[in-house]
Amino acid sequence: MKSIFIVTTLEDRPSSHYKRCVGWFDNFKDAEECTKLNCGDIYEGSFRWVVIEEVTQGFYSAASAIQYWYEWSSDFKQYGRCEKPKKFNSICSFGMG
Repeated sequence: MKSIFIVTTLEDRPSSHYKRCVGWFDNFKDAEECTKLNCGDIYEGSFRWVVIEEVTQGFYSAASAIQYWYEWSSDFKQYGRCEKPKKFNSICSFGMG
């Protein structure tokens, strides 16, 4: 089944978690490359994490999406792969639904 890859940025705020879906791709390679290289300045000085969700066609499919997580590195000025932050463990869909 065909998938899309939804890219969502997330801030780390004490009282809430602001998120924004910044786009989608039809393949993982492009989604990951643009994320790692901070294309379009998706970091914007405050978006600590990015999640790429692989979503298939259908109703409520985002609830079972495969997630790929990235964290901003101030040293390297780009995103690198990371584990899903524990604070988001109870959330299953970020960019859609």
